[in-house]
Amino acid sequence: MSIFNQLLKSRLWLVVKFGLYFSLFTVKFVTSQDPGPRQEHCLVTYHNSVYLFGGVTDSLGQTFPSNFFHRATLPLNTNFIQWEKLDTTNVINVMDPACIVEQTLGYFLVIGGARNFANLTADINPGLQVYNFKTGQWNDPSLIQGFPKKLTSPTFRPRATVYMPKSVFLWGNIFTINGTIPFIYQIDMTTNPWTWNPINQKNKTITSSAGIASAKGNAWTFGGLDKDPQNGFNPSKDITIYNPNNELVIPPLQVPINISDAVVGILDGKFNIIILDDGDANDKKHIVEIVFDLGKMQIMDPRKSANGPINRRRAAATQIHGSDVVLIHGGTEGSLGQNTTDTMIAYNMTTGTWVTQVDVILPIQLNNFKLPLINGKDLNINFDDPSNAFDPQKPANISKGAFNTEVNKRKDLSNGAILAIIFSSILTLVMIGGGLRAKVLWSRRDQKEIKSLPDIVDDQRAVKSFVEETKHESVVGIAL
Repeated sequence: MSIFNQLLKSRLWLVVKFGLYFSLFTVKFVTSQDPGPRQEHCLVTYHNSVYLFGGVTDSLGQTFPSNFFHRATLPLNTNFIQWEKLDTTNVINVMDPACIVEQTLGYFLVIGGARNFANLTADINPGLQVYNFKTGQWNDPSLIQGFPKKLTSPTFRPRATVYMPKSVFLWGNIFTINGTIPFIYQIDMTTNPWTWNPINQKNKTITSSAGIASAKGNAWTFGGLDKDPQNGFNPSKDITIYNPNNELVIPPLQVPINISDAVVGILDGKFNIIILDDGDANDKKHIVEIVFDLGKMQIMDPRKSANGPINRRRAAATQIHGSDVVLIHGGTEGSLGQNTTDTMIAYNMTTGTWVTQVDVILPIQLNNFKLPLINGKDLNINFDDPSNAFDPQKPANISKGAFNTEVNKRKDLSNGAILAIIFSSILTLVMIGGGLRAKVLWSRRDQKEIKSLPDIVDDQRAVKSFVEETKHESVVGIAL
């Protein structure tokens, strides 16, 4: 009998077969710590990274996952995102808080939110939570002093924007069993502790879940829900401007479509208002974009793509700071509360198209235009924006323990996969070479001497043990 036939019939073939399987048909991916389906969360960017915080996995707002702070680094493909789970020591997951990043100081602010809308009397709201990108730590006591105590009550979808360096505009409602209580604050981050200045509301209806953005030293809000949950939601078309010199200014125009939720990007003196929810809970409309030319104070006709994504209610969204791309993650596709997704979509404001590839960004000027007079007032505020000069190649620091061994279905290739394939190929060649040498010895010696081979060759349980140890890893292969 030939050596080859003896090899096929022997237990040694198990080793050869396993080696061929491992090297030729195995692609090992670095597993991603995917946040999974999520709604009522938030998304922000800092340097060349995207950060996801908070949220729930169910439409009732009762299932708060323990993995609620993640990071993904640019460039990225929205179909294959490599998420990293970050440390959440000393921080609480909340649903739909106001989230903003002060780029010059390197702080991520999570303001308000809620834990239990079904039982408001038992709700716990930490109020203000602050992440320091430079140290990778949460909630330095010196940063959260002076926070208004009334905002520790559940807040219903507040919104915030940095309208000038170290200056934040906060807009929203406190949620109570008797209805909502509106609030507006200007946060001065140049003082220690930060100063929370209430703003005169001037009988203006303060909405929840509004689109919000900043331009020319002003904060702008678009639409939102203008009544509390006790009396039903009414999506709004109103536009409100906060100017530090004139406080609230109401321009003589509205957006043409109701807005229950929106993300607002700015590019070339134009707001791109991407409506995630128009208030119709039962339809599956495609996402609509409204372009607002700030230099002309003119709202262009709404546009949408027949092949574009459908409404993403309760999604997290943000413009990548200093770029022309808006990112949208999770939410519910179509009917409210159904089909919670974990996918990300990206909109390029320059081309007006939905894209999958998001490259490392280069800073662009966001305030290179001039506003006309609004209600007879000059609202232009010119200032230097040092946050536009950041190095897009420089990642933010992350705290120790930010990585873990959790795995999920979404994967991405990396250098580790290449090294694994090279190593497995070398290992297989060694095993095959050793196996052939053993068969030559078998033809010259008594069969009993085969016992001198390592036990792993004779014991199929070793293979079973290997499979058990790697069952949590992502392995794609074909059994021989």
